[in-house]
Amino acid sequence: MGERVGLDRSTIAEVISRLSRRGLLDKVRDPQDGRRSLLQLTEDGARTHRRISLRAAGMNQVFLGPLSAEEQAVFFDLLRRVSGAAEGLRNPEEPLGAGTSGL
Repeated sequence: MGERVGLDRSTIAEVISRLSRRGLLDKVRDPQDGRRSLLQLTEDGARTHRRISLRAAGMNQVFLGPLSAEEQAVFFDLLRRVSGAAEGLRNPEEPLGAGTSGL
C-alpha cells in the first residue's frame, strides 16, 4: 500500500493507526493468509470518503472550469512531469527527469 501512495512503511503504518483510532478504518486478518491484514473502511470511513470525494470533485470543477479541455490536458501533463521530477528527488537511484520529456 505504501508504494501505491508514495509513503514509506513506517509512515503508512502511522496513517493506518490514526485512521483506525478515528474509527474510519478496520484492519482484519486475511482469511486466505493469516499472516496478512486487510484494510477495510468502516461505515464512518465510507461516509467520510464520499463527503471528501464530492468536495474534491466540486473543487476540481471550480479550479479547472476556466480551462478548455485541451488546456486541462496540458495542465495535467505538466503536473505529471513536475511530479515525476519530484519523485526523482525522492528516489536518487533514478536519474532526474526520467520518464519526462523536455525537462
